[in-house]
Parts: sequence; C-alpha cells; structure tokens
Amino acid sequence: MKNIIVNILSGILLCGIVLSIGYSSVKLNNSNYVALADEIDTTTTSTTSEIETTETTTTSISTTKTTTSKTTKKTTSVTTTTKSNITVGTLSISNSNFSTNLVRDDGSYYYLSHSLNGKKDNIGVPFIDYRAGLDNKKTIIYGHSFLNGSGAFNYLQNYENNYDFYNNHKYIYISYGGHNYTYEIFSVYVSLANNKEDEGLEYFRNLSYYSDSEYQEYLDKYKSNSNYNTNVNVTSSDSIIILQTCSNNPLYYEKYYRYNLLVMAKLIDKN
Repeated sequence: MKNIIVNILSGILLCGIVLSIGYSSVKLNNSNYVALADEIDTTTTSTTSEIETTETTTTSISTTKTTTSKTTKKTTSVTTTTKSNITVGTLSISNSNFSTNLVRDDGSYYYLSHSLNGKKDNIGVPFIDYRAGLDNKKTIIYGHSFLNGSGAFNYLQNYENNYDFYNNHKYIYISYGGHNYTYEIFSVYVSLANNKEDEGLEYFRNLSYYSDSEYQEYLDKYKSNSNYNTNVNVTSSDSIIILQTCSNNPLYYEKYYRYNLLVMAKLIDKN
C-alpha cells in the first residue's frame, strides 16, 4: 500500500515533465523556440476583501458609564488565474471513442496541474510543448496517466505491449490551429531511467540535429526500440509527434526512477 501511494504522488510530479523539442538543420538553443502562432496571455482577476465597521455609542443617563460596540463584516477574497487567447484543439484515436482537449503550453507547464477553466486540477490538460509546434519536424505532447485509471492519456496504456490493439487503433487525429492532422503510429516503447541523473533514452529528447542523416539515425533508434514491429517506415522527410505519459506497468516502479510511455507517430496528412 505504501509503494502505491508513493507512486501515485510521484506520477503527479513526474508525468509530462521530461522535455523533447523540434528538429533543425543547425544546433539551436532553447531561446530559438517560441510559440508559433498562439498568443498566450496570463490574466489575473481578483476581488478585494472588504471590511465594514459600524460603531454605536450608548450613554446611560443614570450612570456615567459609556458602552461602545463594534460590528465587523468581512468578505472572502478569491483570486483566479486563467489563460486567455490560448488555442484549444482536440486529439483523438482511430476506431475508438477516445478524445481529449489539447492546448499549447507557454513554457510554464500550467496545464500539468490546471483545467481549461483555470482551476487547480492534477489531471490537467494534454499540451503541446511550446518550443516546437505541429509544423516542426518533431514535437512532443504531454499528458497525465495515473494508477487509478484517471488522466487524459491513460488510454495510451493499451498500446504498451498489445500489437492487436495497436493494429486496430494505429491513427492519431489532431484538430488544432485551423488544421486537421493525421498521424500513423510507428513506435511504442517505455523510456526507463535508473536514477535522477540517468535520463534514460536521451535521443528521444534531443534538442536538434546537425543534418538529415543524423535525424534519420535518431528515427531509426525510435523505431528499433519499439515493443513490437509496426511495419511503418519513417524517414528524415517525415514530421513526427511523441505522445508522452507515465507507464502504469508495475514492473518498473521499484527498479526505475522514471518510466515514460512514448507513442510515436508520423504525419501522413494535413488539411
């Protein structure tokens, strides 16, 4: 029971934190990656506490004693932070009823712990990494998955070691920014790390690539590490997405510090 509780708490903190961003023909630093078309503002509204005080004085004629009473009325202050002007899309999977909202992160990881209406919510909302959008060669989309079956990306657990499930649900559909994207899954695996210093399979989080040949080398690694052969070819001319969440496989809990389930897909259509 203790281990389950620890892992649930760890899942809340760890799911979706590891970063992976886009492809470039030259090495770029983080400052080169900005939101492509989304204007993201943070608006804070608050109501101020009001204290109303009334004072009444009553003097008794028969005595020299004066009594003073005070009545104080206090209203509660409520502050709510919301995101405005943020593009909201949807992500769904073929041959299923699965569908979830999708937003673009502004670098704060706000939607790891908030709902669309700005309320604190550990389930959060799946979001596109702000440093590389869907029109980049490579981007990553984060979402939570918890042991109790909650989390927007919990459905992805079905892919981990189930080829038949993959074969019946191999396409990912994204509607975002006025476009409809169709992706075909080419790899499914779990990136494992033994301790805080060991990030596991570094190449899925690589920031940029020197050349198309290096990009192809990484794509080949992604594909070769798949839990099963999808028979889907992927080349340096392809744009890809990585759906990242925590694996709910109990085999990893004691042995590994991180266990990220990665569902990788290539773009096959955009309209």
